[in-house]
Amino acid sequence: MYETDNGVGPPVGPGYRLPVDGPLPDLPLYERLIADGIAEADSRGTLIDHVTARRLAIWLAARPQERDFAHGLVHFVNTGAIHPFLKAELRKHARSGSYPDQPQAARLLKYALNRGTDLGPIGENFAAACDQIDRADVILARFHDRVRHGRVHPEQSWPDIDGPRILALARRDPDSQMVSLVLDATIICSSHVGVVHVRHGVGGCRGGRRGRAYLLLVQHVGQAGGAMHVQRVAVPGTRVESWTVLGDDDAPVEPVERYLAYLTAIGRSPNTVKAYAHDLKDYWVFLRGRGLDWRQVRLEDLGEYVAWLRLPAPGRAGQVAVLPSAGPAVAASTVSRKLSALAAFYQHQVRNGVPVGASLTRWQLPGRRGGWKPFLHHISKSTPQPARTLTVKVPKKLPRILTAAEMQAIVDACDHLRDRFLLALLWDSGIRVGEALGLRHEDICPAEREITIVPRVNDNGARSKSRDARTVPVSAQVIRLWGDYLHEEYGDLDSDYVFVNLFAAPRGRAMGYPAVYDLVRRLRERTGIDFDPHWCRHSAATRMLRDGVPVEVVSKLLGHASVMTTLSVYGHLTAEDARRALQKAGWFTGGEVTW
Repeated sequence: MYETDNGVGPPVGPGYRLPVDGPLPDLPLYERLIADGIAEADSRGTLIDHVTARRLAIWLAARPQERDFAHGLVHFVNTGAIHPFLKAELRKHARSGSYPDQPQAARLLKYALNRGTDLGPIGENFAAACDQIDRADVILARFHDRVRHGRVHPEQSWPDIDGPRILALARRDPDSQMVSLVLDATIICSSHVGVVHVRHGVGGCRGGRRGRAYLLLVQHVGQAGGAMHVQRVAVPGTRVESWTVLGDDDAPVEPVERYLAYLTAIGRSPNTVKAYAHDLKDYWVFLRGRGLDWRQVRLEDLGEYVAWLRLPAPGRAGQVAVLPSAGPAVAASTVSRKLSALAAFYQHQVRNGVPVGASLTRWQLPGRRGGWKPFLHHISKSTPQPARTLTVKVPKKLPRILTAAEMQAIVDACDHLRDRFLLALLWDSGIRVGEALGLRHEDICPAEREITIVPRVNDNGARSKSRDARTVPVSAQVIRLWGDYLHEEYGDLDSDYVFVNLFAAPRGRAMGYPAVYDLVRRLRERTGIDFDPHWCRHSAATRMLRDGVPVEVVSKLLGHASVMTTLSVYGHLTAEDARRALQKAGWFTGGEVTW
């Protein structure tokens, strides 16, 4: 595909040198992997991925290039960052009719343009992670060469040790906590290896990147055949993560895996998929302990499951006897959530011919017992609506809020402008902490004093629960604090994210949830206020409603899908609210009766 000599004279500066222990031994093998990546992108009608772009940059840097252009390529190879000069050079070479590598420069330029303004480093260990994938691809490429030549068992690709034949190679990265599994396509199609059934879009032999799967390590399992647990799964070719449930044999629980893969495919939040995975894992542990088939359970069995959920862990395992006077180990809201996940799972299985889901649903006429009725109730009141058969009563919990004095103490305890700005933004706008962490500078409009919440996939894992973009007004004080933060702390960092790591490594990387909760932990210790970042959202919504802002406006600002969601969460009336309303109506000023 590519020539190894373009006829140009000796390089002006040194090109990229492959390390002695690098992932690829020669450029022809790079050319083959680059061709595979380009062919895959063309077949999907998309641009090349990060790994293929990095391989293309290595290939270009290894050929005779101008010094600055070669340095820009090497900088991208090492960090994933695209310097504006490199972008300009790529544009120049892509338009040149005399540049011998013009097609490759044009392909890399399209990749750079697709990244838009977010041209900073990709992750903390971009080069190491790509080298790890390169090593896996090299092993797979050599393995397939041997299969095509009739030598199924590789001679030197696998470690030469005594014992059973090795089915997979695994390598754990101590920094990223990633475990890479390298498997052959014939092994992936085999039913004797359990872990390769974790498909989640990989597809085994049905497509994907040659049956390669990467599992992110969540917890340490002492040995194979350990307890059932939830496992995080990275979907190859995307930045989306998902979750699955592994059984006692470390193989995925097939019905749960299919359902969680379905949730991921339709775009459900990874947090939702994770919660469903934990809920279904508990249910499968109960089934295994009772020797029940998930397709043949009865309502009586599910009633026992509710009682089992309320037991402490030793009681669930049968290690101790639980006295009747002992209180439940989990809250009613937790039990209700697990039953909701179970009902959704079985409703999905009804479409696959499992009849249990039908017994978990009852049909009733809406609005029979009074209370709130929808706008078109007179039209639909004779139409039965589905409801869960098995429910538990959950006590109504009022959202916890912060007073102005408490919030002032929390903000004053911050050491940095970045932290003050984050908390002030949450308090002033009522946005979620994930929406704040996903903010870009282009989302802030200082002239109009507005911020725009845009649902997007972020490198730091931050997510916006709302599916639609919305604009939220903020105060002038918050805009000024943003400007002070940019001037005094942010400086000339090359990042499009508003909130980034400034005081700990990796500097310049988008700030994540762990950094926020570490900040909250420190502020709790300093102030003695046991608060949560979400309390700022509760406080903002409560202040808006108490100040007379219409509930439909509050619902829009909060990003709720329905006004009823806002009313159910924040439509509470405290004794203080009642006294304020009565005083405003002049209730306590009358003197008709003297006491």
